[in-house]
Amino acid sequence: MALTAPWKWQGYVWACLWSSLVSMLFGLDTGIIGPITTMAAFTGRFGDLSPTIHGLVVSCHLLPGGIMAAFAGGLSDYFGRETLVTVGALVHAAGMLIWGSSVNLAMVVVARVICGIGLGLFISNISVYIVEVSPTRGRGVRAAMAQLLLTLGLVIGFFMCYALIAELDPESEWTWRTPPYVVAGLGVVFGGAVWTQPPSPRWLSIRGRLDEARRVSEKLGLEAFGPDKSAADAGGATAGPGALTLMGAMSQTFRGFRLAFSGPYRGRSVFACFVMTVQQFSGIDGVLFYAPKLFESAGFAEAQTSFLASGISAICIMVSTIPATLLADHWGRRTATMWGGVAIAVEMVVMAAVYFAGQGESGGGRWVVIVMIYLFAVTFSVTWAVSLRIGVSESLPTGTRSSAMALAQSCNWAGNFTIALVTPILLSASVGGTYLFFGICTILGTAIMYVHMIETKGTQLERIDELYVSRKAERRTEVENARGVAEKTRLRLTPLDLRDNNTNEGQAMSEYVTPPMLASGRDSAA
Repeated sequence: MALTAPWKWQGYVWACLWSSLVSMLFGLDTGIIGPITTMAAFTGRFGDLSPTIHGLVVSCHLLPGGIMAAFAGGLSDYFGRETLVTVGALVHAAGMLIWGSSVNLAMVVVARVICGIGLGLFISNISVYIVEVSPTRGRGVRAAMAQLLLTLGLVIGFFMCYALIAELDPESEWTWRTPPYVVAGLGVVFGGAVWTQPPSPRWLSIRGRLDEARRVSEKLGLEAFGPDKSAADAGGATAGPGALTLMGAMSQTFRGFRLAFSGPYRGRSVFACFVMTVQQFSGIDGVLFYAPKLFESAGFAEAQTSFLASGISAICIMVSTIPATLLADHWGRRTATMWGGVAIAVEMVVMAAVYFAGQGESGGGRWVVIVMIYLFAVTFSVTWAVSLRIGVSESLPTGTRSSAMALAQSCNWAGNFTIALVTPILLSASVGGTYLFFGICTILGTAIMYVHMIETKGTQLERIDELYVSRKAERRTEVENARGVAEKTRLRLTPLDLRDNNTNEGQAMSEYVTPPMLASGRDSAA
C-alpha cells in the first residue's frame, strides 16, 4: 500500500503550525519593547521616560487590543477564524512599520495602538482555530504549540536587541528601528500563510454549511462529525445577513456576548474571564516587559548585561515550554494549574522576603532573586501558560466559544494593561512590595480555580459540555437539599403558637417542640 504524503493526511497539523507561527508576533512584540525603551538611542531621541510615561508607552497597545479582542470573536463567527488571524497579522505589521519610522513619542504611541488592534484580532482566534481543527487525541499538544512559538518570539526579540546593542553604535537609531521592521516582515509572511489554510469545520457547521464542513474535515484528516450539538443548542449563534455590514457584525458580536452570558453558558463564561485575568496578575508580563529593569534592580547596571540576562530568561521560558507542549495531553489541565499556582506564589514571596531583608541588590540575596526570576519563568511556562489557555478554550461550548473566548481574552488584555502600566510605578516605590503583590494575587486565584475548575484532558469537546451541565445539576441538587435540611431544622426549633387554645395546653405543646437545651435555658432565666 502506497504511503500518503504527510501534507495530505495531516492537514490539520499544517493548519495548526501556520496559525501558531502568527502567535510568534506577540512574543516578538513583548520581547523588543522592554529593551528598546531603555536603549540609549531611544531615550536620546525621546528623552528619559518617567515611570508613568514608561508604563504608558509599554502598555498602550494592550487597551485597544483588549477592546478589539472583545469583538474579534463575533467577527470571526461570521468571517472565519483564519480570516481574522490573517487580517490581525497584517494590521500588526502596519503598526510595526509606523513604529520603526517614528520621529516623536506620539507617533510611537499611535503605532503601538495599531499593533494592539492587530494583536487583539488574531490572538484569541488562534486558540479557537487550533482547538476546532484538531482531533481529540493530541489536541493539547497542538494548542500548546502556539505558546511554544510565542516564547520563541520572546527569545528572538530579546537577543535581537542584545545583538544590535553589541554590534552597532549604541547611539545609532538603527538599534531600536530595526526590530520593528523585522517583525513587520514576519507578520506579512505568516499572515499570508494562514490565508491559504481551510476554515474550521466546526465554524462551517455552526454556519450551516455541513457538506463543506465534511469535505474540509476530510481534507484536514479529521474524523467525520455531524452537526455540533452545542452549536445547535446555541440557536442564534450563527451569523445572519446583517453581519455583512460593519454595524451588522457589531450587532452579531453583542448577541454573541448576550448568548455567552445567558442560561447554562453564564457560569463558564464568567469563569473563563476570571481565569484569563488571574493569569496576568501572576506577574508574568511585568517580568517580561520590564526584565531589563528587574535585573538592574538586582545589580546588573550595564545595558548589555541586563539585556543578556533578559534573553536568558526568555530561553528558560522557551526551553521549559517544549516539555509543556509535548506533555500537554499527559498532564491534567487542572493538576498543572494547581501545582503551578503554588510554585509561583512561593517564588514571589521568596523574592519579596529577600528585598524586605535589604539583600536584593548585592551578595547572595541578589543571586537568590535572579534564580527565582528564572524559576518563575520556567514554572509559568510549564503550567499556567499552557494549562489555563487550553483549559478555558476546551471548557467553552462550541456555540459560544468564540464570543466567550474573545471576552476572556479581552479580560486578559485588561489585566495585562493594568500590570504593564503599574509595574514600573510599583518598582519605583518598592521592589519587594511588587513581588509580594503578585504572590498574593496568585494565591487567591489558585484557591478559586481549585474550587471551580474541572479536568478536560482527553475529553471530546461535546462531552465536556455534558460534564459541566451535569456538575451544575449536581450542585443545584446539593444546594436544594441543604436548603431543605435548613428549613426542616428551622421548623423544628420554632415554638408553635397555640394562643387560640387554653394557656396550659399551649404551654405544654410549646415545651414539647422546644429542644431540652433551650427549655432548660429558659427555665434558668426564669
